[in-house]
Amino acid sequence: MGKCDCKLILMQIGSPAALSEEAIQAYLYEFLSNKKVVDLPHFIWLPILKNIILRFRVKKLLKRYEKIWDGGEFLLVKQTRLLCEKLQTELKRFNIECDYAFYYGKKNIKEQILKLSSSQKNVVLPLFPQYSRSTWGIAEDFTGLNCKFLPPFYEEDFYIDNVLKKIEWKISEIKSNNQAIDIVLISFHSAPLRQISKHQDPYLIQCEKTFQKLKEKLEKLTSDLNIVMCFQSKFGKGKWAGPLLEDLISVNYKGQQVVVVSPSFITDSLETEVEINQELRSLALAQGGQLYYVNCLNTEAGWIRDLAFWINRNI
Repeated sequence: MGKCDCKLILMQIGSPAALSEEAIQAYLYEFLSNKKVVDLPHFIWLPILKNIILRFRVKKLLKRYEKIWDGGEFLLVKQTRLLCEKLQTELKRFNIECDYAFYYGKKNIKEQILKLSSSQKNVVLPLFPQYSRSTWGIAEDFTGLNCKFLPPFYEEDFYIDNVLKKIEWKISEIKSNNQAIDIVLISFHSAPLRQISKHQDPYLIQCEKTFQKLKEKLEKLTSDLNIVMCFQSKFGKGKWAGPLLEDLISVNYKGQQVVVVSPSFITDSLETEVEINQELRSLALAQGGQLYYVNCLNTEAGWIRDLAFWINRNI
């Protein structure tokens, strides 16, 4: 490949720099002290973060992070790296160079932005389909004015159709084993309602649009399924977007056979592999039900190919 006309940076939240209490503490502090994640005044929030959250949550989180550590990388880091490598293969034909960076932890976006050349076109794509102040908004702060942002793709057909294929494959697999399905739960990362309202964040509106498009297309394929929108990964007190996935599994659909897909995540991570596929699946089994998790898009060949063409059209 000759000199590239364009440099694309894929952005992800990141993971701790290592599997240790110290690394998790540093990661959580950097993440949760950002005012676009928690917008409370720092003189109120930072003492709570330092003296309560970092003191009492880290040991529990270490055990959870151990489940997605392969000895060298955390799951999100690995899947992001592999996605970038496969996407680079597809983008060669368009003379686009692809790299990735994280908001927090290793391969930090601040360092990557400094390496960009002003003589080429620089483009950024946060790997979050729906715009949120705590994801896209932070990316905008880090990159400044020298980069073009590709648009959120929460209702683009290439994204919706690839998520739909993953759901179809899982349903076909379940039915081929003569297993029943009672409900499909489409779960998005939750968000604090106060912050959504205060900052007029479009995140929940875009989640709803993603859900409606998935529901509409899924109902055309199979009309006998109940399809419900929900949220997960609530952190702390206060009112967050709901209903919560854990509540639906433990109360509303207790003992039932549920399929869960999380379209607000592009790559599997702690929130999907540990929270859903391990912890909530164990909860469902303990209550006499079953949870079938639909993996994220990750590095599916069709998804990577479609993403590359969409990127080229929008650069």
